[in-house]
Amino acid sequence: MCGRYTHLFTWKQLHRLLSLISPEMALANAFNVAPTQHQPVVMHDETQDGLALRSMRWGLVPSWAKDIAIGNSLLNARSEGIESKPSFRAAFKRRRCIVPMSGFYEWQKVEGSRTKQPYYIFPAPNSPTAPSDDVTGAMWLAAGLWESWHDPALPKDAPALESFSVITTSANTAMAPIHDRMPIFLNPAQARAWVTAREGAEVAPLLTPCPPAWLAFRKVSTLVNSPRNDSPQCIQEAVPQDFGSIFDPQD
Repeated sequence: MCGRYTHLFTWKQLHRLLSLISPEMALANAFNVAPTQHQPVVMHDETQDGLALRSMRWGLVPSWAKDIAIGNSLLNARSEGIESKPSFRAAFKRRRCIVPMSGFYEWQKVEGSRTKQPYYIFPAPNSPTAPSDDVTGAMWLAAGLWESWHDPALPKDAPALESFSVITTSANTAMAPIHDRMPIFLNPAQARAWVTAREGAEVAPLLTPCPPAWLAFRKVSTLVNSPRNDSPQCIQEAVPQDFGSIFDPQD
């Protein structure tokens, strides 16, 4: 699954990859993106036939939903059978999007402990979206789905809520030791095809794990466990703690 991620890129860096048609906008760094937050998402603007950057709420709310709370359980969409699942089939057919992210977090079970070790997973230097001239602009283009929802409790002319979900698949060999699921990452050409294809079936073959060589890992501190923490310290490598031994010499 994908329950937290980061975005540390600028509009210009994203535009360089996808040739956005939407106006330039300032994007604040986010070191610990959490569910229900609004984040930048790239979708196909059919009226202008181009890729546009929009702010959407993380946690897909289907158009038929009666309550926004359903989005809390639809943060991720499993790729297996996605074309037939009631919550995702309409979006898969005509509302596919790209969720740009600089990296994501996953938690590994630690044998003999209740505490899980958080990892930050980010683009390796040979990832197709890691620019050679600007390391800070490295990002992933994650496959996603989006929906537009009108709250039935509000007037019919009230603005619609746009929300999204990150599509996940089985882990590749690099990711498997940490977790059995991971987001689906695409190169720029695949990303453009993903959002512009007329039917989801045309791009269904893209729903596979990325090459293991695209991934880089580092252990980070449990600071990231709380969504209230949103600082560069979240992605910094954890400092190993040595508590010593009862047999160590005493002062």
